Amino acid sequence: MNSEKRKKINPTNTGKKLVIVGVLLVVVIIIIVKYYKSNVPTDPNQVAPAKEVVNNLLPPGTPEEQMDWSIRNNQAAFVFFHSTDCQSCIDMMDIVDKVYPEFQDKVVLIDVNVYDETNQNLLRRGGVKTIPTQLFLDSNGQGKITLGVMSQDQLREQLAVIAGDAQ
Repeated sequence: MNSEKRKKINPTNTGKKLVIVGVLLVVVIIIIVKYYKSNVPTDPNQVAPAKEVVNNLLPPGTPEEQMDWSIRNNQAAFVFFHSTDCQSCIDMMDIVDKVYPEFQDKVVLIDVNVYDETNQNLLRRGGVKTIPTQLFLDSNGQGKITLGVMSQDQLREQLAVIAGDAQ
């Protein structure tokens, strides 16, 4: 008697359910695609540059690769060695944020977090033992190192020198 009480599976009902689920999936995909296309600007002038894109002179890669590229291509570079948890570094980051934009078209900024494992060889190459450390490379690859927090005027002066704007 138990077998008589069991419901029989109707294959046509299962097929109908699969078709409905499939149609719903297609509709959801179409809605997502239309939403995405309507929210992506086609005019590049509509896109505000992200902070990391501002440095459009510099190719992507590790800071060490970026520094080597700047030297090979006679590009002035400001190499900023810091961490995100030391107060002097945070103070210097604020100063860099205020002053560097004046020089972004002439000097590339190479940001080096000393705690990032990929930067350890660059730290050894540069002999960096104190942070913040700033390395200013002119277009001939000649450099000057400063340690500690700089004033806005001091940073502006050093960037002007490597940019070729110094009097």
